[in-house]
Amino acid sequence: MFQIKKTAMGFPADKEATTNEKDDLAPPSRFHIHHHINNQTETGMNNRTLSWGIPPIILSIYFLLSRAGDIGFQIPLVLMIAAVLTVILSLVLYFEKPLPRWSRATVLLTALVIRLFFVGSSPTLSDDMYRYVVDGRQILSGHNPYALAPSDIQTADPAVQRVLGHVNHPDLVTIYPPAAQIVFALAAVPGNVVLFKAVLVLFDLGVCALIMLILDRMKTNRDRAVLYAWHPLSVLETASSGHIDTAALFFLFLAVFFIHRTSVMRNATSGSMLALSGLVKLFPFALVPAFFLVHERNRRVIPGFSFTFTTFCLCLAFMPNLMNGIETLGLYVREWEFSGFLFRLSGLAGLPQPLIRPGLALAFVLFVMHDAVKNKRSFCSEPDHAVTRHAYITAFAYLMLTPTLHPWYALYLVAFLPFHPGVSGLCLSWAVFLTYYVLIGFKTVGVWQESGIMAFMVFATPVSAWVVRKITLSISPLSIHADH
Repeated sequence: MFQIKKTAMGFPADKEATTNEKDDLAPPSRFHIHHHINNQTETGMNNRTLSWGIPPIILSIYFLLSRAGDIGFQIPLVLMIAAVLTVILSLVLYFEKPLPRWSRATVLLTALVIRLFFVGSSPTLSDDMYRYVVDGRQILSGHNPYALAPSDIQTADPAVQRVLGHVNHPDLVTIYPPAAQIVFALAAVPGNVVLFKAVLVLFDLGVCALIMLILDRMKTNRDRAVLYAWHPLSVLETASSGHIDTAALFFLFLAVFFIHRTSVMRNATSGSMLALSGLVKLFPFALVPAFFLVHERNRRVIPGFSFTFTTFCLCLAFMPNLMNGIETLGLYVREWEFSGFLFRLSGLAGLPQPLIRPGLALAFVLFVMHDAVKNKRSFCSEPDHAVTRHAYITAFAYLMLTPTLHPWYALYLVAFLPFHPGVSGLCLSWAVFLTYYVLIGFKTVGVWQESGIMAFMVFATPVSAWVVRKITLSISPLSIHADH
């Protein structure tokens, strides 16, 4: 009988034939030898095809997409290409080898080239980056970005004047945390949108490199890094739209990289990096309990102090005007909504509106805390595995429960796919592109009309994948080893 051993979400890692003792003692028949040679030849051809074929195919697809013009007008094409690329990357898992088929240089160089295809274009899927530039230039001119809303800014800075009219919600003070403002200032030095995105691409390449380093430390095939490095979401949301989330991921993976059971300096660095990550984008703060569970109680003081001290210093630097940004954050939490299926469903079910958001938030917090407590022993015994797994599950839960689901929010999920490549996660990483359906009407006739059907499809796609997988496992005679 053949037994197929599979990886975390059902992709085969290796194949091994098992027989009874009598068969082990018997010499192989001519048919078995011929069958074995054919299998080896077929597997070798598949591996060679993947090793040499996938990078050029990936490069060609991205190049063609970059030549398609304003991709904001090409949403159906983006959806189709994203689906094709996700399937191709899934093949890397299905035909995974014990040893890497690509060098680190190949992964990073391919990631760089496909990002360069888009870095020179204007951000058309999102206009968030224009506020980044305004905030950064405000700091460079000596002003606190939390002091005034863009509509109240009086400036002669040509870099600000070029983008000020493109800032969304110009009547609101910036919502982005203090560490994000420092990144904005760094990237805004040239005063150019393209060079601003180029800085974020460097952060993104750093994320790719850190993923490979951590995979090597976990003794996991670093080929899995391409699930992020070559994924359409990371490419388009960073190189095309210029979202700041890639900087948050860079500091988050530095926090994971510096985790150590005994080294005081490494643990202090890890705590500071986690604080920086959360002060670029707030989501990493949801992972704070997991990082502290890695350490024994008497060793949590140092990372806890470095985390608290870094957070305090960065926030203090922008006080008292930072409180204006917190007011904007409160408005976002209370009123923003986009493609949140459970939020919409709760409203249709007649639940009181004031209770829906707190209810979803409470469900998220309870789920995350339950997962952390349930697996607290693994945080001590296998910190890399436990933290990355918890981050993957936390990101997945957030995307399913949040009232506001923009595609770039899924970057945190995609970043941890190389460590725990779930079928549901892969499907969700594509499904979030469906939320861009709203741009079809907005770009053509100027009408922003959200679709409840698309919100349902984003939610239903990973759920359906999970159900199908469970059914397949229940009826399949194969033994499949899965992490979750």
